[in-house]
Amino acid sequence: TLAFETGLTLLLGPNGSGKTTLLKLAAGVEKPDKGKIWIDKHDLWKQEVAARRDIAYLPEHPDLTPYASIREITRFVCRLRGEPLARGEEALTILEMDRVAGRSVRELSQGQRRRAVLAAAMIGRPGHLLLDEPLEAMDRRMRDYIMVWIEGRIRDGAAAVIVSHDLAPSDIPYLHH
Repeated sequence: TLAFETGLTLLLGPNGSGKTTLLKLAAGVEKPDKGKIWIDKHDLWKQEVAARRDIAYLPEHPDLTPYASIREITRFVCRLRGEPLARGEEALTILEMDRVAGRSVRELSQGQRRRAVLAAAMIGRPGHLLLDEPLEAMDRRMRDYIMVWIEGRIRDGAAAVIVSHDLAPSDIPYLHH
């Protein structure tokens, strides 16, 4: 039994220790062999829409449908979370993805793919952040923005789980408050 409470949880450890697998299970990307995963009293595999509505998942290796455009993906997330489509456009603009929003995922660099997934994760006010190496492939300005977003979500009562194999607690500004 494992419960992620409100606030910040860092999952630190070497490559291959199961951090990413645990996050994939919590996000519903992989189904557990046995047991159940509950998100806000919703069984993740029986009440998928309700359970996933409040999850912001950033995988280490974004694996989005290769033919959908970035804009189509953010619009899908807006509909899932009950947010106006303008929220998706705002996220794309903030993460400097608005100029490439009409492109498909397969046309983007790895860094752009991560920012596209992050834009989708930032739509609305998700209460569960599941972030695998969220600062990887990001420049300093984008890293700072991501940390401010995470800190803001935590202040608003979100549970944030960050996976890393080389992140030091001193890298997380929230820990210094």
